[in-house]
Amino acid sequence: MKKIRVSLAIMLVATMLIGVYTTAFASGSVNGIVVGKEYSATFDDGNMYLLVEVTNTNGVDTAVSMDAISIDASGNAIEANAEDDVFILAPGEIYMLVGVFPNSASATNYDYDLFVNTKLGTYGVQAAGNDLDTKGYDAGNGNVEIYVTNKGSEAVSGEAVVVYYYKGQIVDFGECGLYNTGGALKPGETMTAKFYTKQAYDSFEYYVAGMK
Repeated sequence: MKKIRVSLAIMLVATMLIGVYTTAFASGSVNGIVVGKEYSATFDDGNMYLLVEVTNTNGVDTAVSMDAISIDASGNAIEANAEDDVFILAPGEIYMLVGVFPNSASATNYDYDLFVNTKLGTYGVQAAGNDLDTKGYDAGNGNVEIYVTNKGSEAVSGEAVVVYYYKGQIVDFGECGLYNTGGALKPGETMTAKFYTKQAYDSFEYYVAGMK
């Protein structure tokens, strides 16, 4: 396994509902995983969120996970990322990794490692890839729905992420697991991942990653 470390100064300002998102672009890559957009935000409840867009440029399925910490003005670590799930990305697949920090309202910086593994044969897992047919719709009044169908022959588990934008700036996001019953999406099944925001937005992007 290899890792990439990226440290970026950020300004975190809590506001009444969604907080202020700060966008940064990291020109980093490791073992075929390329870092694209980054977003950070804090909420009134003290939660800090870190979103990192990654692309698998390898010709093989690749596992990626993120370990992150929030840092205060004195350079001390506040807490570690509360979410460190592993995602399996097919060649060319893009996904948005999410880090959650429940007690980091005072954070002024963050640091993270991406852990990448291209040799998945011994683990018996594969990316769902084209087995998943996905379509995203704006249902109005802050509602976005992502329809996911498992066209393959094996059960798939995974997650969907929606990012809301207004005038090119992120204003909110949401996550939803891919399953109907039993924690997975069975062959032939379709599910609807439903997302809602109170924020004004004029566009959205969605990301879906699954493994089988």
